[in-house]
Amino acid sequence: MTGNLTAPPGLRQFAGLTCASASVLALQVIFTRIFSIMIWYHFTYLVIGVALLGGGAAGTFLAVRGWEPAVLRRRLGGLAVAFSLSILAALLLISLVHFDPLGGRQALPATAAGLALYFVALFAIYFLGGLVVSGVFSLWSGQAHRLYFADLLGGGLATVAVVGVVQALTGPGAIVLTALLALAAGALLEANLTGGRRALLAGLAAGQAALLVYLVFNPLLLPV
Repeated sequence: MTGNLTAPPGLRQFAGLTCASASVLALQVIFTRIFSIMIWYHFTYLVIGVALLGGGAAGTFLAVRGWEPAVLRRRLGGLAVAFSLSILAALLLISLVHFDPLGGRQALPATAAGLALYFVALFAIYFLGGLVVSGVFSLWSGQAHRLYFADLLGGGLATVAVVGVVQALTGPGAIVLTALLALAAGALLEANLTGGRRALLAGLAAGQAALLVYLVFNPLLLPV
C-alpha cells in the first residue's frame, strides 16, 4: 500500500497518534503503580521525570537530525513498532532485575545498578514513543489543531481507563496491552503496508495477544 508519503493526514494517521499517545500516558500510570511497590514510592517520580526527559530528547533528536519529510514518513511505522517492543523489553527487565533500595549500605551498589537499568529501559520507551508523537506533529504541522485533538483524546482515554485495566489484567498484563496499542499505532502509521510488513505486524500482534492471554490466566509475579 503506497502513495504520496507527504499527503495530508487521514483517519489512519489520527488514529495512530491516538494509540501512541494513549500508550505513553498509560505507561506512566502503570509504571508508577508498579514501582511504588517494587522500589518504594520515593522512586516513583523516576517514571515521570524520565518520561519528560525521553519526550524532550526525542523532539531535540528530530530537530537536530533533520530527516526529510519523506524519510520520516517511511520510518514512522517502524519507530512505533520499536516503541512497542521496547515496552515488552522493559517488562522483561523489571521481572528479572530485583534490588532492595532500603537494604542499607551493603545494597547500595546493587541499588545503583538496578536503578540505572530501569532508567535506561524507561528512557528507551519514552524516547521511542516521543519520536512517534513528535514525528507525526513534524510531518503534518499544518494540521496541528486536529493532531492535538487526537493526541489529547488518546491521553484522556488512557488516563480514565488505565486504573481499571490494571485491576482487571494486573500490572504486567496492562503493560502488554499498551505494547499491543503501540503496535496498532505502528500499523496505522506505516506508510508502505506491503505483504511482508503486513505479515510481520500480524505475527507480532498475534504473539503479543497470546502473551496477554497467558498473563491473564497465569499472572506474572514481579519481585518486591
